[in-house]
Amino acid sequence: MRRLRIQADALASETNLLLDRVGVAAGWRCLDLGCGAGGITDLLSRRVGHLGQVVGLDPDPVNLAAARAWAGPQGLDRVAFVQGDAFTPPLRGEAFDLVHVRYVMTTIGRHREVIEAALGLVRPGGWLAVQEADAAGLACYPDHPAWTRLRAILLTAFARVGADVFAGRQVYRGLLEAGLEELGFRPCQAGARSTDPLADFLPATVLSTKPVILREGLATEAQLDDLVAQCRRHLADPATVHTSVIVIQAWGRKPGRSARRPAPP
Repeated sequence: MRRLRIQADALASETNLLLDRVGVAAGWRCLDLGCGAGGITDLLSRRVGHLGQVVGLDPDPVNLAAARAWAGPQGLDRVAFVQGDAFTPPLRGEAFDLVHVRYVMTTIGRHREVIEAALGLVRPGGWLAVQEADAAGLACYPDHPAWTRLRAILLTAFARVGADVFAGRQVYRGLLEAGLEELGFRPCQAGARSTDPLADFLPATVLSTKPVILREGLATEAQLDDLVAQCRRHLADPATVHTSVIVIQAWGRKPGRSARRPAPP
């Protein structure tokens, strides 16, 4: 859960630029679909204010418990966290001014289905915004054999469970084919030095997939522990930097009546 929050915080400024482009403002009703341990519900809540509403939807009760525990001290009293999946959500259709999706296609694939499900929750004239990964950006400078090996193991592990770590490449086309209007496209990327919270991104993500790695025989537990230790020593070097996945942002407006204007102050 800590890893997910660090990842979200590292992308906060880039996500705010996306929300600027969409024009999310006071009074909007927003859904963060696949919110995990909180997603971008804090960023949305600050924008919609007391006149708006934010819902975080996720199928995992452990994620939602962590999200609620995190949201309390943040004062996010306008955020409701709801358990449910993207394809059969316990939510009224076409009810949101904005539906945001991040790393759902990256995690489960099913690109067209995810877009269709999310779009069914957007009201006519509302917006769908998507952020998905392109693992081509995952790199370390200077390179290191342990980093390279862990990267290969991680990408293979994701592929074995039906994930798509290159899903970002398909997002813009998917929104275009879904008939969205006023499309936008923006790639962005986070990076880290040895002292930054995101510095442990690769080892921590690999360890989060450890059951899959062991089950699929991609490494033994001893081999994995050794690679993680080597990689962490390299990442702790003050001269080492790394870049995370490229995040592909795409957004568009659902055809229909005009998008809601910001509420008056």
